[in-house]
Amino acid sequence: MTGFEGEELAAPVGEPTASMAPRLRVVRIERFEAAVPLADEECEAYRRRFCTLFVDADCARRGGLGNVAYAQNALGEKLALKTVLAPVREEGEDEESFSKRVEVRQAAFRQEYEGHRALAGFRGVPRLFGYGFVEGEPAIVMEWIEGETLREVRAQLSADDAAACRRLRWRGSVATCSTCSRVSTTWARGSCTATSRRRTSWCARGV
Repeated sequence: MTGFEGEELAAPVGEPTASMAPRLRVVRIERFEAAVPLADEECEAYRRRFCTLFVDADCARRGGLGNVAYAQNALGEKLALKTVLAPVREEGEDEESFSKRVEVRQAAFRQEYEGHRALAGFRGVPRLFGYGFVEGEPAIVMEWIEGETLREVRAQLSADDAAACRRLRWRGSVATCSTCSRVSTTWARGSCTATSRRRTSWCARGV
């Protein structure tokens, strides 16, 4: 994951607790774009709110085309910072071919962001705050959602519920948050985002 090295800092206001402080790193978000329209007088304050984050890289996990890590800003807001996963250079691959694959991956990451923006305001969809760059690599800032993984949830289900969960997966949709790879608490109420191998889709029914 790129962009998570840097100066150690004490925890900002709110969680995580002081015991987590040594794990936090300062991350700068460059060329930050707000995910929502703003009046001119609001732009600078909004940018300052998200341009410097305190990131716990130890909490990072894979999600879609990127890695997602827990972060906070100076106000103590819980955030998720998603950075694109760069492709691995293949043995003998020339610079031009590798650069093209990097461009394709970054374009797909941007498309993922725009798809998330299109769902803004729907119940169960994590709030999206903006798009920027961490050490030159694309990054998305969004709401952090606490939850359980699909594997953890399945272990708690009855036999009938587990069978329904398997049918959901068989249809090609993994019932997890499309941005942080976790099952949202709203999923249990039948309203969440779900990811498939091909696209981000809307799951209107629970299992």
